Amino acid sequence: MTRRNSAGRVLDRSSFNGSHRLISHLTCNYDNQDNLLTEIWVFSAYNSIDTTSYEYEFDAQGNILVQTVYVNGEVDEVNRFSYVYY
Repeated sequence: MTRRNSAGRVLDRSSFNGSHRLISHLTCNYDNQDNLLTEIWVFSAYNSIDTTSYEYEFDAQGNILVQTVYVNGEVDEVNRFSYVYY
């Protein structure tokens, strides 16, 4: 079961097994520009919670230059973007 915001982005998603028991639940949060800020996964079978958060740097036009991804509080990856303006 998935719930989305007005832009079509996933707000939360739940997965169930054949016995209708919850397998996992995802909750997403976005900023005012609809950039993903956090993903929180709950895996009930493993009693675990995984949190992925995102931090952005923008250029003067509002385009993402750098996206830093943190998994459970630690830097996981840094993505750099470039644009050609005409």
